[in-house]
Amino acid sequence: MAKPKLIINYPNSRNFKLKQFLKSFSIPFVCIVLIVHTFSFIASRQSSSYIINAFLQKYNVGDLVEKDIVAPANTIYINQYATKEAQDRAVKEASPIFFRSNTVSSSSLQDCYTLIEKHLNDETKKAEAKDMVKYLLHKGIYSREEIKKVKDKGFGHISVFSNTELSGKENTIVDISDCLILEDLTFSSPDFNFLKESLKPNVLLDEAATSQNVDAIKKSVMPVVVNIQKGDKLVVQDEVVTPEILSNLGEIKRSYSRYSLHQKIVICIFMLILLIGHYIFLKLNFKNKLRSSLFINLSFIILAVFIFGVSVIQKPLSFLKVQSFEMIVPAFMPPLIIALTSRSKLLGYEFAALLSILFAFFPFSSEYSIIRYCLSGILSITVLMRIRASKRYMRVVDYGLLYLAEAFMAISMLTIAGFDVSVLALNIFAESIVFVVYHAITVGVVVLLEWIFNLATPNRLNELLLRKTPALERFERLCPGSYAHVQNVSLLAEAGSEALSLNTLLVKLSALYHDIGKVEHPGYFSENQQGENKHEAISPELSASMIRSHVTIGVKMAKEMRLPQEVVDIMKEHHGDDTINYFLYEARRNRELSGGNAADVNENDFSYSALPPQSKESAVVMLSDIAEAATRNFK
Repeated sequence: MAKPKLIINYPNSRNFKLKQFLKSFSIPFVCIVLIVHTFSFIASRQSSSYIINAFLQKYNVGDLVEKDIVAPANTIYINQYATKEAQDRAVKEASPIFFRSNTVSSSSLQDCYTLIEKHLNDETKKAEAKDMVKYLLHKGIYSREEIKKVKDKGFGHISVFSNTELSGKENTIVDISDCLILEDLTFSSPDFNFLKESLKPNVLLDEAATSQNVDAIKKSVMPVVVNIQKGDKLVVQDEVVTPEILSNLGEIKRSYSRYSLHQKIVICIFMLILLIGHYIFLKLNFKNKLRSSLFINLSFIILAVFIFGVSVIQKPLSFLKVQSFEMIVPAFMPPLIIALTSRSKLLGYEFAALLSILFAFFPFSSEYSIIRYCLSGILSITVLMRIRASKRYMRVVDYGLLYLAEAFMAISMLTIAGFDVSVLALNIFAESIVFVVYHAITVGVVVLLEWIFNLATPNRLNELLLRKTPALERFERLCPGSYAHVQNVSLLAEAGSEALSLNTLLVKLSALYHDIGKVEHPGYFSENQQGENKHEAISPELSASMIRSHVTIGVKMAKEMRLPQEVVDIMKEHHGDDTINYFLYEARRNRELSGGNAADVNENDFSYSALPPQSKESAVVMLSDIAEAATRNFK
């Protein structure tokens, strides 16, 4: 008779993996859809310019408008006409720059003196002619061509400098009507007309310096920014179309439009690929790590909520009147929140790069946005992840350094873009408000996530280490030997963690609480015994059960205290699946003495039921516990 085969129906492996993937990808998928939709919404909102485009194609200067044109959406644009008028007014108040040439003056003076000696015999007239030449050269002689140039440009006065260096304030403001033009000079006596042959213009126009001065004045004029609300009338019926109207509508159209339809489709596809790549990166980075699904889902939720929030706060933040909305986008928030909650700088840096690439496509961003967003996130993570339990005051210094770095980046970007000092000051003030407010919000969000998900963030671990909980005080009072043991283990584990560059705060706190379950039966542990050994009165099986129970009791107490899950897991794993050999051997010896078989003793009754350490931090705590117990029991 053939031996029957054992048939086991396993679930379809491929279907099972697909279901697991769909389950794990559900939240990221929803967030990806929200992110792409938000981009499309902002891009579409800034592309609703078909009405304006139709108007520009239909009307020319001088036409009458047939009907009102209403703004299709909110926008902010720069009125180029009004800005140019403001610049022209400022330029007219300026002065073209002339400089007095001492070389020309000396040459003209010598030439004139020579002619005077040649043409005049009367000493009185000679003296009169020489005085006249000195007066003319001292007052300044100008070229008709150069004066015409500045008059044609609308200037009414000029600045005359004593040299070409334009140093200090050694200049004189001269009205153009008072300038002595060489070609128009007339002398009181016809006998002096020969002097025109040797006189030369000695006050000359410096076109380069004048051009630089005009450019500087134009840059100093702040652009005229117009805030258009949805429904505002841009053009009124029966109004005559002017160049100014066409120019303003063109600027409004550009403020609405940045991407065409096919560009938006390509960008959305690129965003999808980028976000799916981010999901794969997280899966690989969090492989076999605690709470992998939590941090993966959390990263996508934070990213989606943040991008959606940015699209919402554009209008409320318009009161800051910054030149570019990107200057006040708190791009450091999502990477910093993720880095602080996951304790992973690598994840924070990757998140900063991802966010900077995504935001670079949004219509309010410029060509420098990707650099600014990325650096802002990386700097925040690098500076604020430096946490020391003994130097909490250094946090103020860290925030100060971070603010200076943010301000320097803002100044650099605005300077490269060509904005004036007054604009820089306004934008830095606005960014200061954003910096303070959003860092405060970031701290609040991290604290909220710590509380909701019971996270082992550096700040929370610090707080738990710096205060002694009632449970720890009770443990110290009832189990003085065990308390001394955990203190020693904590020191050993801290040293080992520092040497291996692990999460020292987590290791130290876990070591401090790992044996807290002994508080329910302190007398059954050798470090708390003072002469009496309670195990002598009970069976080896019961003794092993009492010893093993401290792990279960400790884990239960830790959960009731809401210690971070990572701490609870290390407490659960600090003995792994080890066997309590002393009581196992004693149980086998008793079984043999009673005539039984030692092999009948169930080894599982003397073994801990947890998994071996699942993290390096857990392994360090286990090894420290073993080392301390071994050295303490040496005779």
